[in-house]
Amino acid sequence: MFLAIFGSLLRPLWIAAWGACEKDRPLFSFVQPYVRQETLEDAYAAMLRRISIDEDIVDWIATALRESHGDQKRFRDESVARLQQEHTRLQNRLDVRYEDRLDGRIDLSLFERKAGEYRQEQARILAEINGFGTADGRYMDAGIRLLELTRNMHRLFEKQQAAEKRRLLDFVVSNSVWKDGKIVPAWRQPFDMIALANESAQAGTGGEVTETGLNQNWLPFMDSNPASTELSRQLPASLKCRMIHEILPVGVLQCNCSVFGDETTKEAIVVDPGDNIPEIQQILKRHGLKVKAIVITHAHIDHIGGAEKLKAATGAPVYMNSKDQPLYDQIEMQAGWLGMETPKQTAIDVSPREADEIRLGDAGFQVLLTPGHTQGSMSLWIPAEGKLVAGDTLFRDSIGRTDLPGGDGRAILRSIRDKLLTFPDAAVVIPGHGPNTTIGRERAHNPFLQGL
Repeated sequence: MFLAIFGSLLRPLWIAAWGACEKDRPLFSFVQPYVRQETLEDAYAAMLRRISIDEDIVDWIATALRESHGDQKRFRDESVARLQQEHTRLQNRLDVRYEDRLDGRIDLSLFERKAGEYRQEQARILAEINGFGTADGRYMDAGIRLLELTRNMHRLFEKQQAAEKRRLLDFVVSNSVWKDGKIVPAWRQPFDMIALANESAQAGTGGEVTETGLNQNWLPFMDSNPASTELSRQLPASLKCRMIHEILPVGVLQCNCSVFGDETTKEAIVVDPGDNIPEIQQILKRHGLKVKAIVITHAHIDHIGGAEKLKAATGAPVYMNSKDQPLYDQIEMQAGWLGMETPKQTAIDVSPREADEIRLGDAGFQVLLTPGHTQGSMSLWIPAEGKLVAGDTLFRDSIGRTDLPGGDGRAILRSIRDKLLTFPDAAVVIPGHGPNTTIGRERAHNPFLQGL
């Protein structure tokens, strides 16, 4: 096919290396004939410059990845230790119940019911421990190598022989078309996201790719969530972020409270302030933020327990789906389950509806009603950040419990299938507990989602 198109304009080596099909799948196709080899070389080199990342940005991302891996390992170790303690506590309670049964202090039916509850909770804890996996740093090393390759790819391409150029292109694109004097690529992941980010940055700022092919304003709107103020100070000028995002595990159940802040307006949205209000206020003070909205994904005590204190301190309105109001009215009973003091309740100011949007600077937080864990559970999709705040609907390798009041197993799977799994694989999922994940990872590996 390509021999007929190119005729004698291209050398046989070039045709064999780039024009041949790989298992009957062409790497690229042409809608315009007679393109010289030199023209194609220049066009592909220019294409690869579109995914180049500046050296200081690669270095900064590598530093951030290493620090993030350290944070992840600490978080995992602390969480697993806490869960193991809880598992041991349940086992001790089960042993006591067994002794009570032997001594005749409780009857068989009560013992079997309590033993079943404890064992069910132990199984959930073990599943959660397994969900943490190991703090493996291989993904980090692979990511850094990929970034370094992206930075130098166009230079490598220009130096390689035809066969190696073909291999390099096949690594980056699944197909490409020569149209109107330029290459139109079908990028492979994650190069599609890098190219899109570069193009978006240029469109948004009027900036251009430098003559070295390096974009000087890469990913300007992505969240850095710096692990320390020192890392924030080291951030290259081209990566100064407009969206602040810090995640603080709060309360005895370590609910993930998210603090989102806009660098320009200095306004903030706090999601699920279940406890530890002083620590949340420290985050707000450190960034100079004023709370615009307090959003509750659902009315379980570990997510809403601190809402009254934060509202009293900031005056910000509280957003919660009204279908969870009956559950919120049972906050005293919930506190009894956990053996903790009952927090004060607050009035709910806004009951969001499906597709409502809460604005924070230029970013929109889109409301998704995702019942199942509770009747009024909701999630937030932030397109500008590519992030999904899922509450207790979706976790890494798991989904929310449905055995508590208001839970519905079929409803939660419908919510995940019809709403959450419609987002791109690269979308970052911030669950109500535990480590972040992505839609793609859960689609592929979450045992509860197979067959949806």
